[in-house]
Amino acid sequence: MVTGLFKSSFLHLAIVLIFLYGAEIFKRNKRFEIVEIPLDIVEISEKTVTKKNIPKAQQKPKKSQSYTPPEVLSRPKNPEFAKKKKVTKKEKEKENQQEKLKEKSKAESILKSIEKIKSQTVKKNKEIKKEDETTMSL
Repeated sequence: MVTGLFKSSFLHLAIVLIFLYGAEIFKRNKRFEIVEIPLDIVEISEKTVTKKNIPKAQQKPKKSQSYTPPEVLSRPKNPEFAKKKKVTKKEKEKENQQEKLKEKSKAESILKSIEKIKSQTVKKNKEIKKEDETTMSL
């Protein structure tokens, strides 16, 4: 058990030494030196001159500061929200009659199409029967 402890400590010590001096050994890392840069202090207060404050031309008197809300602009009216036209009883009756006529015309057209289909199927059935009779008689 003591030998395992010695091996482990030796291994860890070797790893730490490799991290510290390994780069220098292989000359991958140069030791950096802090080189001081010489600085000259120059006073510039003599060279800079501030401009004199020139008074502004007549300033307008300031209004008392009070809050005034912005003016409200009217929104454009969508057709959904537009004012509805007042409908009188006569106009309602006319609309109802037109709707009824439309419904009747739809119903009539449907009935006509059904009758056409029936008549066509009856004709086809008669033709098929005639053909069957002629083929049967032969």
